[in-house]
Amino acid sequence: MSRLSVLFAAVLFLLLLVPGPTARPARAATELTVYTAVEVELLTPYKRSFEAAFPGITIAWTRDSGGVITSRLLAEKNAPKADVVFGLTSSGIAALQAEGLIEPYAPANLAAVSPEMRENADPPAWIAISSCPLAFCINKREAQRLELPLPRTWEDLINPVYRGHIVMPDPASSGTAFAMIAHIIQAWGEAKAWPYFEALHQNVALYTHSGSQPAEMAAKGETAIGISQEAFTQTLIRRGAPLVTAIPHNPTPVDLELCAIIKGTPKTEAARKLMDWAASAGTADIVGPRRCLTVLTSPSTSELRETMAGGAAYDFTRAAGERDAILKRWREMTGKNR
Repeated sequence: MSRLSVLFAAVLFLLLLVPGPTARPARAATELTVYTAVEVELLTPYKRSFEAAFPGITIAWTRDSGGVITSRLLAEKNAPKADVVFGLTSSGIAALQAEGLIEPYAPANLAAVSPEMRENADPPAWIAISSCPLAFCINKREAQRLELPLPRTWEDLINPVYRGHIVMPDPASSGTAFAMIAHIIQAWGEAKAWPYFEALHQNVALYTHSGSQPAEMAAKGETAIGISQEAFTQTLIRRGAPLVTAIPHNPTPVDLELCAIIKGTPKTEAARKLMDWAASAGTADIVGPRRCLTVLTSPSTSELRETMAGGAAYDFTRAAGERDAILKRWREMTGKNR
């Protein structure tokens, strides 16, 4: 081997001993613990949309019905585990506010948010990603087979012809059902509302854990009529379920799906990014096709907005304050769930 070759080999050996630039470790994503009551089928689209918009943040969902999520957050108030609550009923958020568990925040897109879809405060404690009316979800085939007339009004539902053919959510676990009960009490007064609930109870075959289950059961032909949200039913109709809906009036129970930051979260900046996204087309594009009002004003929802405006005004702060008393009386009236 020539002296030049030896020298080249020695230099190459020394270069291999010199450490190269150290690769900077990838920054770990911030994981947000998000408590939610939205439908299971929406969790993936919401998560995918948000994480695409904010690649450094991920969502870890904890999901249950609205009443259960509210109770869990209240139980954890001295040591919160959630960073954000997403898609909770309005009375649930009001209960959390009463306990000082919400951190107000003005999302970046707040100016474009519909006035009825945010708290009237600066900064607001919450924004709403959707507002949907309650509906009667009717299986056309079952109704025809059983020779049932199609119900259109609250009074129709207490007709004895429907006995055993109605399924509705349990207001103790379902935010949808609690909003219905509280809304009717506020619209009619207790003297009229409670005798009505007693008559309705006689026709109800089953009380379900969640607000979407009655619509799902109607879609499968397991009941002729399910009391649920219009949004749930529209999803099933698009899949081919033999359903029709009727939105009752006087009142038309409407509830909001609200989002808020839990006070004390150590992940404030990431939580604010989630609120920024919630107040944008990120949620509106997912919610819109479900026949709900979205966080953003849209001319295409004018007819639905008019329908929903036909109901009595719903004071969800009052409903939250009366929740325990309403549920106590409901349990006494219905007894053990059938």
